[in-house]
Amino acid sequence: MTEELTLRANRFLANLSAFLDRAQDGFQEWATREFTATVGDPEVTARVTGAGGLSGIDISVLARRSLDNITLGEVIVEAVTRAEESAAEAKAEFLSSLQIGGVDVGGLLARGDETLRDWTRER
Repeated sequence: MTEELTLRANRFLANLSAFLDRAQDGFQEWATREFTATVGDPEVTARVTGAGGLSGIDISVLARRSLDNITLGEVIVEAVTRAEESAAEAKAEFLSSLQIGGVDVGGLLARGDETLRDWTRER
């Protein structure tokens, strides 16, 4: 088991530099990418960045005129929440695509110790 673990660790380290480059590029792209969600009738559209910044809200003329302030606020919150959920899904998808030395980075971040135990377990 020790020899296999050493081989896996060496493979992991050999791929580390390329992995870090891919991860950095991917995270930069994700953090600056805009995610949108449109809800309601009349419509409200929210835009957020992957990093969590609110980059805009578009409220249709009809929504401004026909919705009371409480309902409009609820629709805005729902649009922002859905845009944030879209960003979170894209982050999970990106993380699941990252592998290094046979380790699923997304799984490692999501399941931590369990993934590490699976990686070191003798097969």
